[in-house]
Amino acid sequence: MLLLLLSCHPTAKDSASVVPMTDTSLEVELTRLGNLESEQERHQGLMELHDVLRSQEGFETVQADLGSLLPIIDMWANGRENYWVPGEQESAGEDGYLGGFFIMRVFPGQTDNSYPPPVSSNSLLPMWEMYRGRMLIWTAIENGLLSDAFYDEGRTLIDSASAAYPDNPILPMYLGEKVAWTHPDLPETAPTWVHQQHQAMISLGEIIDFWITERQASDGQFGGGWGDDVEMWRWWSPILLGYDDETLTDAQRLLAEGIFDLERLSGGYTNMVIDVEHGSEDTADSLTPMLLLFPEEEIWQERARRISTLMSTLWTQNNDLGHRQFKSSYFSSEEVSDAEDRSCDTPYHTRVIQPALLLWQQTNDDEIGTPISEWLSGWTASSMLESNGKSAGIPPAAIAYPSGEPFGDDWWNPGCHYTDATFRYPRAFSMLGQAMVLAAHQYSDSSYVHVIDHLAERSLELTDDGSEEGSESWALKEIKGKLLSVLEKQWLLNGTSASDDLLLEQGGHYIRYRMTGAEEDLESALVNPTTALSWNKAMYTSEVRFTDRVLKFHTRYWNSIAEESLPGVDTSILYNMLTGDIGDASILPLPAVRWGFPHQDLRVNVQTASTTLLRAQLYNTSTDEQSGKVYLQRLNEGTRQYTLQCESSEYTETIESDAFTLPLPSQTLCTLEVEVQ
Repeated sequence: MLLLLLSCHPTAKDSASVVPMTDTSLEVELTRLGNLESEQERHQGLMELHDVLRSQEGFETVQADLGSLLPIIDMWANGRENYWVPGEQESAGEDGYLGGFFIMRVFPGQTDNSYPPPVSSNSLLPMWEMYRGRMLIWTAIENGLLSDAFYDEGRTLIDSASAAYPDNPILPMYLGEKVAWTHPDLPETAPTWVHQQHQAMISLGEIIDFWITERQASDGQFGGGWGDDVEMWRWWSPILLGYDDETLTDAQRLLAEGIFDLERLSGGYTNMVIDVEHGSEDTADSLTPMLLLFPEEEIWQERARRISTLMSTLWTQNNDLGHRQFKSSYFSSEEVSDAEDRSCDTPYHTRVIQPALLLWQQTNDDEIGTPISEWLSGWTASSMLESNGKSAGIPPAAIAYPSGEPFGDDWWNPGCHYTDATFRYPRAFSMLGQAMVLAAHQYSDSSYVHVIDHLAERSLELTDDGSEEGSESWALKEIKGKLLSVLEKQWLLNGTSASDDLLLEQGGHYIRYRMTGAEEDLESALVNPTTALSWNKAMYTSEVRFTDRVLKFHTRYWNSIAEESLPGVDTSILYNMLTGDIGDASILPLPAVRWGFPHQDLRVNVQTASTTLLRAQLYNTSTDEQSGKVYLQRLNEGTRQYTLQCESSEYTETIESDAFTLPLPSQTLCTLEVEVQ
């Protein structure tokens, strides 16, 4: 309620019911509104103030400035309610209701043409600074262009606004002040990993709940633009795939159904001729989670088959070496670009066929597998070439069509795009390598992992630090991280990898924990999400303007200005511990189990996950005993026996199905073991 409005009667609207405005009372009211945390309450208060100023003399400039600023504040505060537009957008991403209204209009150094439009009254200047400053910072977080200039001006404006509104709880975070994000403590007797996972999971759940309840529109959009909204599942996979959470599952279905209702996807893939990185998002990031959640639903299977059909009939053709190859890095559901500077095949093309890869993994359908395996054979052949300065056994950054040779003057920097960074070696090799591992498993044919074997062998022999760009030693050093992620999936799928020694020596914390059982590796892996999700909640929720940057505030902005840096959020360790998968769920996902318990209460550490044995530590954080379903996803068919051991108690039962009900005592560490008989 606007403090300046006083009425003799509740319904009085005439000027006699309004206390005369003074400069002091105006400043008091603007300061009160500027200090509010709620954007909606601030907008409502400014609307009421604007109405009051219409009946007051001497405040014409403030009234006019507020009139031009209010629609912009309304878009910031009430985008879903007042500005969301269903259906198609001009841009594949960044064109949603959250930031689309300013991203192409805010630039550093603007004066008369600034956005929001400049104000003349000193009273409203801090309010203008608060909104323009945040728009500058979020534009740079999204685009990554001229970031220093955007950040410097944005921070200067917010610093000034913060001085005017010292009790605003949001603005200090833009200036490097940490705001704690805590949750109720667990008993000290709970294992360290339980404490760590609990902090991270509760925070992650709160972020996801905010986006579903406060941002998702009725057609599935989250406000960042379709092409960015569909990416969100990648970081919320711990809860989406780890728990049977109906609210989250329904939200994911709404998003997937909404994007496939767009005209641009009527052909099964975007009808815009754009690069494979962005063109693939619409389908890869909507179909993959739906195939994982609902593998039996025909609609998602058919949409994945459509990707396979487009691959075999439109996008690929045999090259001069006789191997199937993508003809360009730019194509749509209807055509393939014939531009010579884009006539290349890259590891990033794996993202395009991601849904088909998963359907092949789930069904072993050879009609899907044949074009994929032919394409992978072509990549093996091109990788083993010694050509264009590339050593034999090193995968090129891109393959030229139709020659089949490494693309470009420098084999490691092909271009094929409006920026060199997108397809530069060894970007996206982890996806291509995991597809090779899948093909080798499906066909029991080691030729598909010939490149993986070669890279692993040479990496173990590597002694030179490889300072010369393009050399074999440089290439091996650059690809090491991507190779390790491939070896992790190979180890999980087959029980061994091309080099277990390499994984033990140089692999990540979680793979070493799975291989050795050393809990210090597990706890080290959990430091990242636990630390990152302990601070600045608003920067993951209400302040975010672009849905592909929900977790990026600290790494893209905060760490450039704060005294104490904060890590970026990597939720993969949470997904791994909950499902038993290693790596992420994009290519060759291998989740072993899903839990029918509230994600707020159940902490999980899958210790072993194969086709014959599942072992997991479980901790029910609730003060009450709970029962929930356990859904088995990787165990071989047949009779299974499960044993639940909790401190001094032990219970064993034989089951035949893939799901069973499990009781868990309160705040007690238990171990569940399910074994195929």
